[in-house]
Amino acid sequence: MLNQLVSKVKEDLANLETTEETDQISRHLTNTLTHLQLRQQEPPSEGPSYEGLQL
Repeated sequence: MLNQLVSKVKEDLANLETTEETDQISRHLTNTLTHLQLRQQEPPSEGPSYEGLQL
């Protein structure tokens, strides 16, 4: 489900005009993807598993 959400955001973002707002959304997406990559590399002892997540 998370893979589908990330794909949809990327797809929709690519179709938007470049504005300050879309730049902010893009930066937030980048930060979120970086955070998820770190979680994949060093999974927490408790909480959700990010195994299989394709970023």
